[in-house]
Amino acid sequence: MALHDDVCEKLGINRSDLANLLGISKSTIDSWSNPHRNRMSQTAKITLELMLENYKLKLIIEKHLDAQKSIIDYDKQENIADISVSEDHKMVIDRIKFILSEFKINTIVASKYLDISFEKLDKLLTFKQYPTIEFLDKFSIDFGISKDWLLGQTNKRPFDKVLIESRNIKHLMEEMRKFKDVFIIHSENNRNYTRIVVQDRNNFYDIFDDCFCVGEFIMEASEKDALFALYEFYKENPCYIRLLVFNQEDFNKIMSREYYIGNIIQNGDHSYLLESLFDLEVDHPSYSKLGFFRECIQILKSEIQSKKK
Repeated sequence: MALHDDVCEKLGINRSDLANLLGISKSTIDSWSNPHRNRMSQTAKITLELMLENYKLKLIIEKHLDAQKSIIDYDKQENIADISVSEDHKMVIDRIKFILSEFKINTIVASKYLDISFEKLDKLLTFKQYPTIEFLDKFSIDFGISKDWLLGQTNKRPFDKVLIESRNIKHLMEEMRKFKDVFIIHSENNRNYTRIVVQDRNNFYDIFDDCFCVGEFIMEASEKDALFALYEFYKENPCYIRLLVFNQEDFNKIMSREYYIGNIIQNGDHSYLLESLFDLEVDHPSYSKLGFFRECIQILKSEIQSKKK
């Protein structure tokens, strides 16, 4: 197609209109179509090429403006949709976001962890798509959280993950090889029960049901038996167990199961009190003046003597 005809087609004009734009006669333009009389000047050629180039640029600008308008219209629709989000829907998404914040990962990392596209996860988190039951199942399994809590049950806590099958500490000795780490923990105020926490290979945590009195407690026969069982548990597995002490706030957070224990466990300090207790250091300068420490030492020594007899 001749250059001047291409310009007429693209701009939607005829040769007379083109002649008026260029300030020349229509017969001159008609002569450009005759291969034997084609005398188009270099200036006219450049002018026509510039007209085509401007036409292409105009199309590009119009496409950008249309795309921008579509995005604005889409955002308006989504903002309107956000306002009508149900309380249950908002609660589920808020809880998903809370878990991601506890694990300290962003949407990109979470999408890889869950093996779904970033776009899909982003739509879920911005209320542009409802989470399916399959997604909630996978999310609760992959992050080791309670699905019942995720769905809004008020009597459940997020980190009610059950890893420990044992119901007593002797069975726990047989089970503990499947765990990555085992911790005996207590609070620095010596007024909370000492507890056992386990960590599995996926870095999920669980708290053993039994409580142990190492602190300001009245020691009855059952408490004495439990203390000696804890002592034997540690002595059987000293290389696999870490003894930790926490401030009151962190200890409460662990026990609440409301927070990811992996973030808190690193705040614990080595418990020299438990180490001294299990080593039966009666005259330890830092703890021998504590009444409960001397009492616990006496209980352990008495049980050891009974076992020997």
